Amino acid sequence: MSEHLPGNLCERLRELREARHLDQYEIADVIHVSRSTYSRIENGTAALNCDALIELAKFYDVPSDYILGIMDSDDKTYYELKELGISVDAAKNLYSGKVDPRVINELLVNEKFISAVSMMSIYFSGVMSEATRVNNNVKDFTYSLLGELVRSGDLPADKEMAELRDGIRLSKEPATQYEIDRIRNAVIAAIKEIREKIDGEAVDIRKERDILDKQIADKVKLEVKKVDWGRKLPEKQRQKKIVEAIKMGMSLDPNMTPEMIEEYTPAIEQIIMTYAKYGK
Repeated sequence: MSEHLPGNLCERLRELREARHLDQYEIADVIHVSRSTYSRIENGTAALNCDALIELAKFYDVPSDYILGIMDSDDKTYYELKELGISVDAAKNLYSGKVDPRVINELLVNEKFISAVSMMSIYFSGVMSEATRVNNNVKDFTYSLLGELVRSGDLPADKEMAELRDGIRLSKEPATQYEIDRIRNAVIAAIKEIREKIDGEAVDIRKERDILDKQIADKVKLEVKKVDWGRKLPEKQRQKKIVEAIKMGMSLDPNMTPEMIEEYTPAIEQIIMTYAKYGK
């Protein structure tokens, strides 16, 4: 990914043009305006309309948000389906969640899976099957030639020669089995590698979760200690303060929204009431 320093529309227009050694006349032609109009756009004294923005994004092959200065990466993040070579049905499966996009993302950036896909492409084209056929033909020829030489007396008809011929015969591959085995092994290797990566990330997440849980527990303990346990505070008010202390601790969790905490509140209240009644 190509990251750039922050910039506004005018700066981006100038940088993109100068990086390609183009003058303002050439860019004006691209968006069908006069040179003076484009000059004002680049200087910030005239507005860039939507159609012109789209034309420039296509011309420079960068996202329109990059030209506008909204994002600092000039790598395209949105593509037409035809650009990606993805069918509408395949895109629907991703969009609907029928296929997990997280799995697809991991596979598409894994070198072993990329290698497996290349093998599949060759296999489906029939090129590898032809290569296997030629290889088997060479083995057939060698097997027959050795037999002829043994029968003519040019080679010894001993056990070693018999084993050599049997080895050649048995080494022949079925028309497609060799390619299928290679593809399967590459896919399995990719899956194992992705699993190892995910397991490593899961360990890190668990460590972060443990740290967060301790912070929440410490916060709850601290807030509970502030509760007045003397006679001044009635039991129901003490229970309420403990519930609030627990909710305050839960709020440290970035995954907990205020709505979720409120949803859990009745359960927390019930636990505190039960403990107050039976846990002493």
